[in-house]
Amino acid sequence: GLIVAMASRSGRNAGLFTAIAGFLLWNFFFLTPLYTLSVADPRDVVALLVFLLVGVLTGQLAGRVRQEAGAASARVEALRRISLFGQRLSRAATLSDVLACSAEEAASLTPAGIVLLADAQGLRAEASHPPGTALDEAAQAAAQWCATHGMETGAGTSTLPSV
Repeated sequence: GLIVAMASRSGRNAGLFTAIAGFLLWNFFFLTPLYTLSVADPRDVVALLVFLLVGVLTGQLAGRVRQEAGAASARVEALRRISLFGQRLSRAATLSDVLACSAEEAASLTPAGIVLLADAQGLRAEASHPPGTALDEAAQAAAQWCATHGMETGAGTSTLPSV
């Protein structure tokens, strides 16, 4: 029970630590010779190994359940955000409302959001949040390169990763 509680609350490593600590404490306090980490009866060795195995497996499973619950919560949050964004988009009456809504949504995920549209002269900012946010020269060049070549650029990519 304690192993499951620790793994559920603090993760797989805490469950594993609890299982090993329980294994050692059981051996030290309850198996003869008492107050040592040696075991006199071979049946106790088997019991200790089964205890450790069950504890480790239980901790692993409880830790996995915790991870899955966290992932499910993240998916629910993402779906909630998508739903709210869809509702805001459905209320948008003009193109500028849609662009402003898109910039606000981007800004909710990053420090600022800018919507760029292409015209004959290149890319131009059509909406930003917070208002007045603009791209610096390097970011504008990276965005233009991305639009021209159809490849991701900037941080986390292999093209212009420093932008």
